[in-house]
Amino acid sequence: MTSLAALANNPSGGLISQETIALKKSVSDKRVLRVLLAEDNHLDQIIALKMLRMLGHDVDTVENGAEAVLAAGRVAYDLLIMDVQMPEMDGIQAARCIRSLFGSAPMVIFATGSTPSIYRDLCLDAGGNEFLCKPLMINELNAAIERAMR
Repeated sequence: MTSLAALANNPSGGLISQETIALKKSVSDKRVLRVLLAEDNHLDQIIALKMLRMLGHDVDTVENGAEAVLAAGRVAYDLLIMDVQMPEMDGIQAARCIRSLFGSAPMVIFATGSTPSIYRDLCLDAGGNEFLCKPLMINELNAAIERAMR
């Protein structure tokens, strides 16, 4: 049976899982991050953008690694979320460039829809702090952000 508190937090009146309640509490307990999302697939970008905003973060978007490097030079981001495979400059090259220019900040989370075993080590060697597989799930994204920002 659903608690009254759960129903009160859901204006649609539908059932809310304990996982959703825990996620809402987690969101309310943390600081807002300035995030740069580098994603060339428009649908993936929309989904990730909505998730990051649901988590309470301020988000800018770019469509390739070259744009990510330029944006990181203009704004002091707390976190970059980078697709691995993008046109012009991929996420791995962009992360290496950003690390060489700005050191260990900002934190970097890589995301890929490709076979993770191919890219995981390359991403972490390029200065990534976390690695996620697509499709992104909001709870996994939130957990990766929390680990990266420790």
